[in-house]
Amino acid sequence: MLRDIAQSLFQHVRVTEPHYREAERLIVTFRRRRFRTLDALQLAVALDLSRRGMTEYFVCADTRLCETAEEEGLVIVNPVQP
Repeated sequence: MLRDIAQSLFQHVRVTEPHYREAERLIVTFRRRRFRTLDALQLAVALDLSRRGMTEYFVCADTRLCETAEEEGLVIVNPVQP
């Protein structure tokens, strides 16, 4: 992974106040799923990146998080599901 970062295959993204607000919205919207705070923050950043055309897929092995991300309009890749 460090090699991937060194080769600029990954980009760092700063978490901003709008990401926190979006995470709050997600927690409220999906409260019945007991949506966890860090999952909501991760999804909030992914949604922002998707809206800005900076990502095509949301890769995640957490089924609940994948379902939520898909409902929010992201294209999901779950490496543990066929």
